Amino acid sequence: MKTQRYFYFFLWDSELVLIFVMRYIHRGGYAA
Repeated sequence: MKTQRYFYFFLWDSELVLIFVMRYIHRGGYAA
């Protein structure tokens, strides 16, 4: 099933992006 694979990849990718965003905000780069 191709759609399922894309769905799981999207979930994994979104989680990875969320971690990067949180780390970026935690560093204070968001306020700069």
